[in-house]
Amino acid sequence: MTEHEVTVLLLTYNQRHMIDRTLDGILDQRTEKPFRIVVHDDASTDGTRERLQQVAARHPGRFELVLQEKNQLSQGVSITARVLLNIDTEFVALCEGDDYWTDPAKLQLQVEFMRENPWCTVCHHEFTILGDGGRPEYEANLRAYLNSLPWRTQPRIDGNRLALGNFVRTCTSMIRRSALRDEVLRAMHDVRPGDHLLFCMAAEQGDVGFIDRDMATYRLHSEGSWAMLDGAERAARQLGVYWFLAAHLRGPMQHALQEMLLHMLVGTPGLRDRYQALRDLRGQIAQLAAAGTQTADALESTLARVAKLEQQLAQRVG
Repeated sequence: MTEHEVTVLLLTYNQRHMIDRTLDGILDQRTEKPFRIVVHDDASTDGTRERLQQVAARHPGRFELVLQEKNQLSQGVSITARVLLNIDTEFVALCEGDDYWTDPAKLQLQVEFMRENPWCTVCHHEFTILGDGGRPEYEANLRAYLNSLPWRTQPRIDGNRLALGNFVRTCTSMIRRSALRDEVLRAMHDVRPGDHLLFCMAAEQGDVGFIDRDMATYRLHSEGSWAMLDGAERAARQLGVYWFLAAHLRGPMQHALQEMLLHMLVGTPGLRDRYQALRDLRGQIAQLAAAGTQTADALESTLARVAKLEQQLAQRVG
């Protein structure tokens, strides 16, 4: 078992002009116990990799660098999931190379909150949005979305609300590692955005906690991978996240995700009817299995119809 209580997981790619502020925010943290810092660089070509090596050399033993020779994301690898599978600390704090922490007490306050509240599997806090003017529409929509959620800043938030959308910024998050099931992490592959997926996975086991203190800056800039996508592409990827989660999670969270997925499909011609038909067929399969009186041919016929519908949906949604 690790001697550390918290792992800081920093993900970077071509963020040389921003990475110093990010690293400073991490190194400035003051905690009761030492914390682990794992940095994954996805084959940067702008000097980020070299800068990470320089800073790590100045702080021996503080950084664990995972420096890729080939870009993993472009090959369909879920970077976050792969790294998390090798983390065994009780808590994991996430950050990306374009955001930064502004309060040296951030990690300590979140650890204390999660220790005191065993129900909390995701902890987030207030933050500042710093836009560069490159995506004004996206920035305005984000601010409007967050402002439309009065319950977002409650100390305890029903974890199932994450099925309605992602209200947690990565740079503000701390996750209880034990709430993430390894078999789901292994199945992730190239499902993005991965942060929302992780938060839903963790909230399957508990609720979301909020600390009313501004402790990070979330950069919105024209180089950001998510902000650069147009609305249709973001919607398509978000649909993929719900599709994955609805298939892999359990209990009330799975039900909430399935209902949200059905709601999203309502506006897509043809998909709602197919999805409803698929649910009906799954119900028929359950009845056949329970009765135990149907022939193998009847069951195989029903399963074949399900497989065909799933293939059609995958082609339209994937």
